[in-house]
Amino acid sequence: MMPSPSCSTILRLEGLPEIEAIPSARRKRTISLGIQDDGRITVRFPTRMKIEDAENFVCLKAEWLKRKIAAFRQDPRTHEPQDFYNGKTLPYLGQYFRMRLVEKNEGTDHKEVSFTGDEFILPEGLKEDARDAFLAWYKGASRNILASAIERYSPILNVRPDAIKVSGAKSRWGSCSAKDTLNFSWRIAALPQDIIDYIVVHELAHLKHKNHGPLFWNTVASVIEDYKRRNRWLKDHVGRFFI
Repeated sequence: MMPSPSCSTILRLEGLPEIEAIPSARRKRTISLGIQDDGRITVRFPTRMKIEDAENFVCLKAEWLKRKIAAFRQDPRTHEPQDFYNGKTLPYLGQYFRMRLVEKNEGTDHKEVSFTGDEFILPEGLKEDARDAFLAWYKGASRNILASAIERYSPILNVRPDAIKVSGAKSRWGSCSAKDTLNFSWRIAALPQDIIDYIVVHELAHLKHKNHGPLFWNTVASVIEDYKRRNRWLKDHVGRFFI
């Protein structure tokens, strides 16, 4: 029996938590499986599709889902306090650090977001514009991190990008244009350094090979031998670090 567009169903599959199956009239053929911010696991599928097809999809993705669940439970943001400004955690180079709101009477002259190595400092005067302030900080941090990595790996691969751009891309960490411009998301600053290195080498390799053929992967492997592990890690943790 096909569920109605407004009716969700709870799937109880062996070895997995309860999963909310949600039919979607906007979907034509694709199915999506993920963990929501409140911890709910959902699978969305076209209304014309049978619920059994959604169940089969979840079963095929069971091991992937278990890894995602484990990562979600280890994420400090899952247990962080409700006060956004004091105690909220933000990712930087693969770790999460607490944010602290600094009041004017604490004797500091902070005028922008700063990072001490142990915590993020948000001046009280920037409280109303906290998002923009942190965005500016992340953009600056990502530029510095990328410049260092590109400077390190470009000579090894004997390539040099025509230009480097940092944007707010959400669908990909990096890309290489036909004109040899490398584009990166500022969110890359949240990732562990070894994963950033892989992304940079991946895009630098595209300066030689504008595809994902054997020659391209051989080029990546010549610098990052365990690129498959890093690529798999990136896919497993993408939702956790896309802030």
